[in-house]
Amino acid sequence: MPSRNNEDCAGDNPIGDMMIYSLDHIGVCGEGGELLIQFLMLSTQLDVTSSGSAFVKEYEILCEFYDLSSDFQLEYLIPKGNTKEANALRSWGGSGFVIHHIALVVGDLTKMDIPEEKFIGDMVQGGKPNMRVRFLKPEFTGGVLIELVDYWGND
Repeated sequence: MPSRNNEDCAGDNPIGDMMIYSLDHIGVCGEGGELLIQFLMLSTQLDVTSSGSAFVKEYEILCEFYDLSSDFQLEYLIPKGNTKEANALRSWGGSGFVIHHIALVVGDLTKMDIPEEKFIGDMVQGGKPNMRVRFLKPEFTGGVLIELVDYWGND
């Protein structure tokens, strides 16, 4: 695979100088999500284990986390209320299963120098302890919904 430097990338970096440290998880939604979890548990060599859940009040969405390896998780998003976000999840996933977002661990979200118009909504408490999240609009990331994740207080 040929190497690429920053000069090969067109346009501005949507997150400015903020460093991306790692992939945190992939979020999935839709009624088929339960079948995906069952498939991964029964049909793969992965040691799939439930690692907890949390309810995000601002969105009225239940987040169930599953460890797929020692350093990677799948987040299954289940709408529980009638917020704009919960209703969007229902229509997005439907009766199938879709990848909703890719979550990337970044630095301190409170110190970002990113224009507000690049975000969907405000920063909220995520589905894990000490987790803050903020979503970038897909039009700035090549059509993919990106969740920026900041774990604070773990210093």
